[in-house]
Amino acid sequence: MKGIFKIIPIEIYGTELVVSIGQTDDEIFDECKKRWEWDKYGDTVISVVSGQNLATFSSSSKMLIIRFKERKPKDGLIAHESFHVSFRILNSIGINLSYETEEAYAYLLDYIVNKIKEQEQ
Repeated sequence: MKGIFKIIPIEIYGTELVVSIGQTDDEIFDECKKRWEWDKYGDTVISVVSGQNLATFSSSSKMLIIRFKERKPKDGLIAHESFHVSFRILNSIGINLSYETEEAYAYLLDYIVNKIKEQEQ
């Protein structure tokens, strides 16, 4: 079964999240090369194809990628990687994690986790 490659817009923060579920390294490379300038984002993509589950980012936070090796990642892993992305997005615009900002983090985390779960269906 072919893996999933999905771009999830996170419009309120002016970015998008690439989610790869169950794809091979070559499938991720091919999908990314079709969509972005390789010289601009190639290093970000290369770090994804290390064969692990992970979240990675370009230095500008304009390219965010979560990769799940398994076709059905566990909910805890989805939440874990989604938290890394939520932290990166909000921190990059000056919303540091604190008691006063935890609700913004919680809403963004909820949004990302739900969008990823939709891809599994």
